[in-house]
Amino acid sequence: MRGQSKPDEMLFESDHLQLHGFPWEPAGDGTFPVVVWNHGSEKMPGAPPTLAQFYTAHSYVLFVPQRRGQGRSPGSYIQDLIEQTPPPDRAQRMISLQEGEVNDVIAAIDYR
Repeated sequence: MRGQSKPDEMLFESDHLQLHGFPWEPAGDGTFPVVVWNHGSEKMPGAPPTLAQFYTAHSYVLFVPQRRGQGRSPGSYIQDLIEQTPPPDRAQRMISLQEGEVNDVIAAIDYR
């Protein structure tokens, strides 16, 4: 739906997980550039309507993917996994987990 008041929901795959994403599209026909909103590490990230209004008003699609363990996407939440890791191992665990999340963002970009 173009010029929407709320985003559509779509699925994309990353590392065999079906992740959720929310594209906000501007009104009109044509090909539009896409901005990927790679949110922070909130457990329940939202699709930011104020940002969507700004970008769609300037003829951009705003795509908000939810990485593994966040929002509607399956998996364990990154901060919970870090807290479960022994303190001496947390830095290496964080690097490993963030590599997976980078894969999620790349999968989102490849999908759109």
